[in-house]
Formats: sequence, C-alpha cells, structure tokens
Amino acid sequence: MIFASSGNSIRKKLVEKLGMMLDRTSQWEDIDSLPELKAALHRPRSFSTIVVLAVSDPLELSAILALGPWLEDYRLIVILPGDEKETVSQAHILRPRYLSFADSPLDDVAAVLAKMMRREGFASALGE
Repeated sequence: MIFASSGNSIRKKLVEKLGMMLDRTSQWEDIDSLPELKAALHRPRSFSTIVVLAVSDPLELSAILALGPWLEDYRLIVILPGDEKETVSQAHILRPRYLSFADSPLDDVAAVLAKMMRREGFASALGE
C-alpha cells in the first residue's frame, strides 16, 4: 500500500518508482487521501501488508499519528517532507522499519521495500 496525498510533491515520482516494482503483484493499493487511507486500514486483510507513507507536512503527520492503532499491524516505511527534529521524533512514534526524506533519492526506499517484500514471500513478484 502506498499513501501519498494528491498534493504531495513526491507523489508522482514515488508511484512511478515503486509502482514498477509493485505492478508485478496484484496486492497493492495506491492511496491519495487520508479518508481513503483510513478506510483501507480498516479493511480485513488475509496477508501481511507493507505500507509506504509519504507525508506532505506536519499537519498530515498528525492526522496519520491519529490512525496509530490501525497502523500497528503493518510494516511501515515513512517518507518525511524534511528532517526537522520534531517531525522526525513524531514519525518515530509510528515505529517505521525505515525512515526517509522527500529530498532523498527513492532508490533506498525501493531497496528496503524489495527486501521487505522478499521476507513477505513476494520474491516471484520481484523476478526472483
């Protein structure tokens, strides 16, 4: 599952970069609004899910933190808009497996996601 709000400056780049890898699986969702994210988190899942959260600003991060109980069972990758100490500290409340920043190349996020997918049994989807 990839969440990046429709106004997020890295949304297009993120979906293009990760979408190429994820298109090989039928079990991924591209989510562009907080209400849609909340609805997706409430749906029952029969498989473990990895969620990539690209946060556009501190206000959006606060809204995502409010979803905390529904995010507990997911393996998270969080991409923050900047490296401000308070924002980074708040993001760690989500207990992400990996934390990155919007101004960083997405290659590291793609590599971490691929490794997480291999551990979840999606090796065939990654061409392995």
